[in-house]
Amino acid sequence: SGVVTVGDRADTNGRMLPIMIPQETIIRGETAESILCTRAPLQLEGDGVLFQNMKLQFESSNALGSVVHREIFLAGHSLTLDHVGT
Repeated sequence: SGVVTVGDRADTNGRMLPIMIPQETIIRGETAESILCTRAPLQLEGDGVLFQNMKLQFESSNALGSVVHREIFLAGHSLTLDHVGT
């Protein structure tokens, strides 16, 4: 519940490295007010990923010369968003 922030690794050019999400991963909020906040893109590593009962918030800007990221890379895999606000 509450706010969980992920993604703090960048390469030398300022590009945030993707957060790798393994197959069959379930990320579930305890309440609809739960927030998963990321400054990095998300990338699936397999099928069966589920985000449920939360808000998914991307916080990214080009401040200080960084690169804006607001992506989810499916890489051909399945992602289910169940009661997820973006």
